Amino acid sequence: MSEKPRRAIIRPWNMLAIVGMIAVAVLAGRISDRIPEMPPETARYLVLLAGTITLAVFVKELIQYLRMRGWPVAGGVVIHSEIARMDDGESIIYKPLVQCSYQVDGTGYITEAIHPGHENHSSSFESHWRKVVNRYPVGTEVTVTYNPQSPTEAYLRKGSPATAVGALFFTLALLALYLLAP
Repeated sequence: MSEKPRRAIIRPWNMLAIVGMIAVAVLAGRISDRIPEMPPETARYLVLLAGTITLAVFVKELIQYLRMRGWPVAGGVVIHSEIARMDDGESIIYKPLVQCSYQVDGTGYITEAIHPGHENHSSSFESHWRKVVNRYPVGTEVTVTYNPQSPTEAYLRKGSPATAVGALFFTLALLALYLLAP
């Protein structure tokens, strides 16, 4: 297979997201200063709610990452690769459409999922998706990681724990704000 395994590293855009989440946490902690009629307790509960939601994201991402660690792999071939452009009249968003065929125990399957959670991602930045689509041109041999209990659930990349780690840092920042707020 031509795709090489990648190490899970924190890339610059991951760091930017983490810094941005911390900035949001700091601003959320000071929300009662900006809205005088909001009691400080309400602001603290909003921070606690945001932390709880982020913690749920952390747990979901971590469980998905750990669940996939033992999944088998199969050889596959990219059969379709393009960027879909969607224009609703107010904004333009882009989404990668990459399809890969693979076989498990003699049965053929097709997956469109690049990595867990990818199915619902889109962006107004075509350049981001261009890099993804360029990584998977039609005819490229790839390694597909699939769920042995349900081979239709398959991904071209396992993903990395970076999203879970980012959510954990954000949760810790929100928890610190909650505990340290007056």
